Amino acid sequence: MATHPGDGLTFPRRLRLELMKKILIGVAVVAALFGAGYMLPAEQLVGRSVTVNAPPEAIYSHVDSPRSWTWSPWSAAKLPGARIRYEGPQTGVGAQVVWQDETMGDGRLSLAKADPLRGVTYEMSLNRDPYTASGGLQFVPGDSSTLVVWTWRARYSDPVARLMGIIAGEQLGAQLEQGLLELKKIAEASAPAVPTPSPPVPAEPAAEVAATPVDASPEPADPPAVPEPKRQEEEVAESAPASPPPQEPVATPGEP
Repeated sequence: MATHPGDGLTFPRRLRLELMKKILIGVAVVAALFGAGYMLPAEQLVGRSVTVNAPPEAIYSHVDSPRSWTWSPWSAAKLPGARIRYEGPQTGVGAQVVWQDETMGDGRLSLAKADPLRGVTYEMSLNRDPYTASGGLQFVPGDSSTLVVWTWRARYSDPVARLMGIIAGEQLGAQLEQGLLELKKIAEASAPAVPTPSPPVPAEPAAEVAATPVDASPEPADPPAVPEPKRQEEEVAESAPASPPPQEPVATPGEP
């Protein structure tokens, strides 16, 4: 039987040792992955945001029903091979979409909360297993725009799924970002136009009036009036007593 030079081992025995070594290495790697998976958190949060130049009410009509999620990366138009049906009310809380797809598997998404000013939240399940997710589209109104925040929170039941979630997190984030850009385009195109205020008309400058120099020095006041001296005759007349008027002579009896 052939032996390997230097160690005295036969070829079949050496082959078995090499195989056992590879198996042990594989088991160690799997054990390490399981250990790392158990150390990872059971929940994963992924979020993206975009600013939309429209009020919350104009955005809400595009998120209040799974039927209107044409901007979503998981819409019927982007999954042509999936079988999709809608259940529950048309819009608002309880509106649902159910799908069956070879790539994504089977799943269900249901709106849990709906508010025209705050946005919506949803619950999601995949492949009929304990794997579930929740998320929402939150509105943060501004002066003339709205910040839309899309969050995805997944809950994993086993360490392997936790590892897969970490790996798929970046891909999921890219999908959320692309969906928000599509939502921004649709919402801004359908939002009512905001009237632009006309610029103020500048006031006409006032006509310039030639300034007349004014003498600031006060005018001299008129001297006080001095009474004129009375004539001497008037003074004598005023000082002399008045003479009685002349009397007529009284006739004596017997005189002619």
